[in-house]
Amino acid sequence: MTDETRNTVFVYLGEGACEENAEVVVQTLKRHLDEKHYIFKYISPEETIAGNWKKLAALYVIGGGYDLGFINALGDEGTLQIQQYVAEGGAYLGICAGSYFGCDYIEFDKNGPQEVCGERILKFFPGLCVGPVWGPYNYGSESGSRAAQVDFFDKETTTLQAYFNGGGMFLFYRDQFISVKRISDQVLKKRCMESCDKDSNQSSKSEVVESNQKDSELKDSGPEGGDNSGPEDLTHTLAVCRTEGEKGNAFCDVQTDLSGIEPHPKRSKTDHKKNKCESPIENESESVVKEKTTQSKAISLDKNVEVLAVYSEIEGRPAAIVRCQVGKGVAVLSSPHIEYDSNSLNGEDKDIKQIMPHLVDSDTRQKRCFRSMLSHLGLNLSQ
Repeated sequence: MTDETRNTVFVYLGEGACEENAEVVVQTLKRHLDEKHYIFKYISPEETIAGNWKKLAALYVIGGGYDLGFINALGDEGTLQIQQYVAEGGAYLGICAGSYFGCDYIEFDKNGPQEVCGERILKFFPGLCVGPVWGPYNYGSESGSRAAQVDFFDKETTTLQAYFNGGGMFLFYRDQFISVKRISDQVLKKRCMESCDKDSNQSSKSEVVESNQKDSELKDSGPEGGDNSGPEDLTHTLAVCRTEGEKGNAFCDVQTDLSGIEPHPKRSKTDHKKNKCESPIENESESVVKEKTTQSKAISLDKNVEVLAVYSEIEGRPAAIVRCQVGKGVAVLSSPHIEYDSNSLNGEDKDIKQIMPHLVDSDTRQKRCFRSMLSHLGLNLSQ
């Protein structure tokens, strides 16, 4: 931001925020922003509600945790203070829970034991955030953590493995021809084996016979398969699928129609309702739609939203990081924890140990992508 009086980076710390993550966020921001230009402070819910911070803020950040805590602590008044600040030229960075909080509507673990679904006030992203992309998620644990493969779009596409734990995918209301479904990791494992089988068909018949035997063993095993079952029997991945011209559902197994969700008009202080103009995918042939979905760079269905990154290994390549123009200001929402490099994580944790090699290999790219996100927020970077 060019206003020299707005030189403070505020990181939310209060109900709903993970204190450990807030510390990582501050330390990462200090490394990548010009410390001569910025002051870094934690901000409480009470201070946010009071609103005095707005004239000093270069950035307001909400990181990981649980967004019901944000809602309870900030209430409508505090949340609208953030919304007004951004609309008048401010900048917001939402990471994981903070990115759910920045959407119009969220569906977290729908029909599951941790279900959280509902409208949100900020509405920076004019659509739906559905998660967790990989599940199940466990609060206070790294058991749901993954090294998520992400394609980040800048001057060129950067592929990296990013630390992930509980984040969602961003879906546009205007794309009514998609469905989201849960796929157990055991099924994904079987699909991978079948894909390998097809490749091996060209090598030798003996390899095909051996592969078919493995397939048979997998079909006979399952969650109740005794010693043959593994962690993948209990975990799942979300996938985005096209519905061949028919309206889709947020979750195809529970019949939630994306097109039926409207923002709350009394709470929306910025114009982020569904755009009434024709969707760019309407009236196009099926072949054209399929060609667009396979392009390397993601297509945004809203003129105020730029897709900065997608989950490149998830079926349908849904948005993982988005930049939203909000009035005179901007919000960047990131479901993966791009702020974490491998050194920021607890390498002694048994679940982190499994993904650590992938994260180490992506450290340089992680830093480059995080700095790009900060540039999109109009901030001055360190040298």
